[in-house]
Amino acid sequence: MQYALIDMGSNSIRLTVYDLDKTSFKILFKKKIMAGLAAFVKDGILTQDGIDCACNCLQVFQHTLERLHIENLAVFATASLRNVENTDQALEQIQQATGICVEVLSGEMEAECGYYGAITDVQVDDGLFVDIGGASAELALFS
Repeated sequence: MQYALIDMGSNSIRLTVYDLDKTSFKILFKKKIMAGLAAFVKDGILTQDGIDCACNCLQVFQHTLERLHIENLAVFATASLRNVENTDQALEQIQQATGICVEVLSGEMEAECGYYGAITDVQVDDGLFVDIGGASAELALFS
């Protein structure tokens, strides 16, 4: 089964398409748009230009997924929408413009997802995982 994820970060919005089976996955395709959403935050508010930028990026990815005939999609945002005062307004406008329901991850959930993504390629028993993004940093201590 093919599945797509879109990660809406503060600097970039990334699309990754996976081929999944019951025990493993393979990355089929990656695309990144340097949206720079953090630059559209004024006084703690994501501006209308920022919301429009996010919508435009998502629409570009929607067209890509349509051409690839991929229907399974999950979209999440990190600090780009988590750290602004108008998160709900932005989410509503994005959904109206694109039909996409964006899930906003907590910092804790972002760190956990980053950790699981990182350990898929390496065998490590314990340590500290650090994810430094455009507007946040997550630390995950594990053993």
